[in-house]
Amino acid sequence: MMTRHRSTWSSRKDPIAIARAAQSAERFRRELEAPLLHTEVPDLLGLSIELAEGGQGGGMPETRHVRRFVLATARSLFLIPCGNPLCQGGGHDITTAVMGALRSHRPEQAGDSPCPGLVDGAPCTRTVHFIVRGTFEDTLALLSPRS
Repeated sequence: MMTRHRSTWSSRKDPIAIARAAQSAERFRRELEAPLLHTEVPDLLGLSIELAEGGQGGGMPETRHVRRFVLATARSLFLIPCGNPLCQGGGHDITTAVMGALRSHRPEQAGDSPCPGLVDGAPCTRTVHFIVRGTFEDTLALLSPRS
């Protein structure tokens, strides 16, 4: 009978994977604790955030995408993970900028968020540029034809 030997590599835990799992769990906890967006900004009818992330160095390409939100379930917390898989402790919390724009009924607000994380002991060079686009009840009232 042949016995199987467990490899020492498979029984070790990857410290980066453990750190990422802990960050995900913390982000999930914070999202659950954040109030619903429609209770914070009740006259918000639509929300999208255009995100572009880039950094110095040729190894990490710039990424771009648009996040659209389902207002009935969206939370008033806006956390974007760092796009560099080697970044530790990084990410982008753009909650203050987004909520400020929404509470002020600004239909568009742009901003930048440098990553506070570390890559191999050096500061992460990734930055997120974002454009918040909101539609509000009062904006639609101005655009609708009067009878």
